[in-house]
Amino acid sequence: MKPGTQPVSMESLAQRRRFRRKVQGIAAALLPYESDGKVAVEAFQQHLVATHRAGLDIPEIKGIKHSSLDRLLELERIALRDSHRPDFRIYSGNDLGIDMIEYGSDYWLGLATFAPEKFAERDRLWENGDPDYYAISDALQYLGDVAFREPVPAYKHSAAVFLHLVGRIPSDLTHPKNPKRPSWEWQILHDCARRLGYE
Repeated sequence: MKPGTQPVSMESLAQRRRFRRKVQGIAAALLPYESDGKVAVEAFQQHLVATHRAGLDIPEIKGIKHSSLDRLLELERIALRDSHRPDFRIYSGNDLGIDMIEYGSDYWLGLATFAPEKFAERDRLWENGDPDYYAISDALQYLGDVAFREPVPAYKHSAAVFLHLVGRIPSDLTHPKNPKRPSWEWQILHDCARRLGYE
């Protein structure tokens, strides 16, 4: 927690949930990289912090993508947005916390490229207040936890393995410089596919 901020209680988080909200989402796999090929996470986070507040004061800027993988920081930004400019869009890039839609984020997730139709189904269930939302959301989060484990840039290989496994692409090959997952990756992703009903 940042110095000078109040601790967040579970009760206050529960009160922030926005049931039956129509969610907007974008599937993407975009991260900034250093010249050595490593993800420039810190640089992106610093830029995001600097532009977030400024963006709220510029009406031509309609929203931002938040990619810190830090749920509390994202909740702080949502609270700032809600108090300052409620129409401002925050697209969560937190593939490890896809339930951020429950608190007012929309999304722009690399994970959504694995199973876009399952995200669409999840979003419809949330908007309609259908409790089946939780089962599909949990199955998608399981996939996200598997695919976005360290090293995070290897999620692209996980995506290729998954999409090949479910018959959407002809091979699990990625760019030669992309980090690779172990040879047993298909086995754990097979379980993810099963939980999502792809069998």
